[in-house]
Formats: sequence, structure tokens, C-alpha cells
Amino acid sequence: MSWLTLSTIVLWILQVMTIVVVVGLARQVGVLHLRVHPLEAGRIEDSPPIGAHLDMTPVVSIRGHETQVIVPGYLSLR
Repeated sequence: MSWLTLSTIVLWILQVMTIVVVVGLARQVGVLHLRVHPLEAGRIEDSPPIGAHLDMTPVVSIRGHETQVIVPGYLSLR
């Protein structure tokens, strides 16, 4: 048996093993999706309506200083 034949056989075995691992991982992702989906993760029911004005709530830092994370009139965090 030549080295070329042996290397081809080894590569085919590795390819089949890779396919088995990918199919197994896809199955696990499907099972995880079925287990998490009924919980409806990320579901937001009590959110404010779009365009509603919210009160600015100050945030207290570790050192006890109050600051505002979002400043009115700016489109980015401060």
C-alpha cells in the first residue's frame, strides 16, 4: 500500500468523523432550542411604547457619586 493511498484513507476517516461531530453538535443545538424556546427568552411585555419619554434616573457609582449615564440632547452614552 502506497503512502498516497494510506493518506487518502486517513483523510476520508477524518472527514467522516468531522461530519459525525457536526451532526451531533447540530442535534444538541436543536435540543437546546427546544428546551429554551418555551421559556421565551428575551420576551418583553412591560416595555414602554415607542417614542415615550422616560425619566432620567441617576446611577450611583461604587464610590457613592450620582451620575447620569444618558444625557438629554446627546445620542451616545456619556
